Amino acid sequence: MTTAFVLVNCEPNNQEKLINRIEKMPEVKETSALFGAYDCIVKVDNLKRNQIREFVRERIRKLNEVRSAFTLYLKDDFVSGFNYRTRKCPKCKSENLILDKTNGEKLCEYCGFVVSERLRENAL
Repeated sequence: MTTAFVLVNCEPNNQEKLINRIEKMPEVKETSALFGAYDCIVKVDNLKRNQIREFVRERIRKLNEVRSAFTLYLKDDFVSGFNYRTRKCPKCKSENLILDKTNGEKLCEYCGFVVSERLRENAL
């Protein structure tokens, strides 16, 4: 499971409304208003990376108040030391890895763990 922070830009004068909508979502652990380049920060915890990515794409970015969202993943211990040539899932040891060419990821078909991200076409 992974922890991520989502930095969100919203339409002018919609910061409070946006935060109120986002903090009601069950996937969200914390929200806070920001000053500066982003208007809001959202903490998402205990989800797989692909679930976080889907949550941001399907729930956050589709809100009318949202202009953009940028996701930051905390480095988890499973990823370090593994690269695109990994043949087994480092989490569950399954050899059933699938390639998501849309997102450039290699995923474990069994547990959903993202084995590699942003793969180049020739590295597959």
